[in-house]
Amino acid sequence: MVVRVEPLVKMGQLSRVTVPMNLAIPVLSELDDLTVGGLINGYGIEGSSHIYGLFQDTLVSLEIVLADGRVVRATKDNEYSDLFYAIPWSQGTLGFLLSAEIKLIPIKEYMRLTYTPARGSLRELAQAYTDSFAPRDGDPKKVPDFVESLIYTPTEGVFMTGRYASKDEANQRGNVINSIGWWFKPWFYQHAQTALKRGEFVEYIPTREYYHRHTRTLFWEMKLILPFGDQWWFRWLMGWTMPPKISLLKMTQGEAIRQYYHDMHVIQDMLLPQHKVADALEFLHQEMEVNFKLKQTP
Repeated sequence: MVVRVEPLVKMGQLSRVTVPMNLAIPVLSELDDLTVGGLINGYGIEGSSHIYGLFQDTLVSLEIVLADGRVVRATKDNEYSDLFYAIPWSQGTLGFLLSAEIKLIPIKEYMRLTYTPARGSLRELAQAYTDSFAPRDGDPKKVPDFVESLIYTPTEGVFMTGRYASKDEANQRGNVINSIGWWFKPWFYQHAQTALKRGEFVEYIPTREYYHRHTRTLFWEMKLILPFGDQWWFRWLMGWTMPPKISLLKMTQGEAIRQYYHDMHVIQDMLLPQHKVADALEFLHQEMEVNFKLKQTP
């Protein structure tokens, strides 16, 4: 089964349509406003990428306008297969994307999420993260549907592994259901951080709310932009406004704030082999003086 969408369709719009039917694209990036076109012409990754690959690996076909005005449909095995493989990472330089067909997979109503705290050196954290989704005994039954790591300090992190779960399972006596999508709920990265104090715990999150768990805070960007935004009173009164549009922030920021962002604020995606994760973490810590936090997806 596939879904055919235009490039400006956002992840939030797509999940709003498919999730009620217990269907989803295999690699659904967390932020509501990320578009299909951006994830194809650039790249997209998610906590399910250890199973399905990058966003581009879930494509069935691409409809593209070429420089001479022709409209072609590129697939893995037709005459335009070279274009099918070249469009990802091209940043729109090879043609104008009109639509894409993307695979759909069956899902369930809830995500059973396990929060596991970890402590140690950056290299030990990197190995523990790998072990959370790539068991050393190779048992496929131990591979989770989703995995994510949040590193809070050079010695502390929390690993989250998720498996799809039915409504019946989630509603069983003793299970904890956490609807994290409500505007007044604690920010997700801060909620996950509580595992460092309380130890490992498990809860059930509605699947769509899990997919977009970082939308309200743009991961932890909102803490840097709006330092009091995580306070309970702000979440209750104004949490429904989160996140503000980046264009609005740029229009309203003064020169001092703009210069502060320029000098101190770095948003950097890195895509690298899993066996190089430890080296990358140590490099960032030593050479760039990174003010942790860091997010890892496989």
